[in-house]
Amino acid sequence: MLLSRSQDLHHWDYLHKLAEGIPNGKLAANPCDSGEMWECPDFFEINKRHCLLYSTANKVIWTTGEYDAEKHIYTPTRSGVLDHGAYYAPKSFLAPDQRRILWGWIRETRPEAEFTSAGWAGAMSLPRVLTVGEQGQLEIRPVAEMAKLRGTAEKATVQAKTPFRRKLADLRQELRVPIDLSMGAITVRLLTKGTEVWHLVVNIKGDSIRTSDVSFPLPFAPSSMLGLRIFVDNSVIESFISGQEVITSRSYSLAPGETEVEVSIAGKGRIEVDLCPLQATSKDRLAT
Repeated sequence: MLLSRSQDLHHWDYLHKLAEGIPNGKLAANPCDSGEMWECPDFFEINKRHCLLYSTANKVIWTTGEYDAEKHIYTPTRSGVLDHGAYYAPKSFLAPDQRRILWGWIRETRPEAEFTSAGWAGAMSLPRVLTVGEQGQLEIRPVAEMAKLRGTAEKATVQAKTPFRRKLADLRQELRVPIDLSMGAITVRLLTKGTEVWHLVVNIKGDSIRTSDVSFPLPFAPSSMLGLRIFVDNSVIESFISGQEVITSRSYSLAPGETEVEVSIAGKGRIEVDLCPLQATSKDRLAT
């Protein structure tokens, strides 16, 4: 990532490298696919810390650290994956209330012939608010404005032998599931015509998150942050885990009136889940 400066935004002077990675020696027709090239860099300040995002090898990497504004040197101290799923090339902006808000591109995971036939490809993610925690970890949450789209919520109690299961008449839903660290595991599934098409498992005893496509460690978070917020919007599923991890999934077999959501737990105790329909942000939408 190269740093230049200008007094008039027309004439630029190169300073030096702001940040650089370690070559891995992998070869690909597109060097972004191998991780040998970064694209869509985004560098900004949050909570008096600096954050660098870049996209490479089909994922988005975040780093946080210190920036010397006099020497223009950035020293990263922590890093991670911003989204573990079909999410790429995000860009952020600073809102009038000083929130750092991020928009990202949700990629296709179906074959090219299928999205060509459908007549559309790709979607924009929900806007996400970025903050940096006390330990330098990047924290990611959906914007508070999502509450304006919420309808009347259905609340239900889930125990080990009594899972929650509902048929979805509409494929725009928000599911909230608390995480109880005394339990063994929490599983969320989507089924179409009785067949599972997507799942997310919070394996508390095994300290991991697993979906249909990928697995990663369960993030450490204060008890006030523990929980899942899962947004279903036709073929898009955005899952926020305890404000620190996100995975964006695609499932093209979801169908209104034929798809069910199921929440089950392993171990003792009970949790209260919240399923809420969401309004569309526009009438002309192509996410099916």
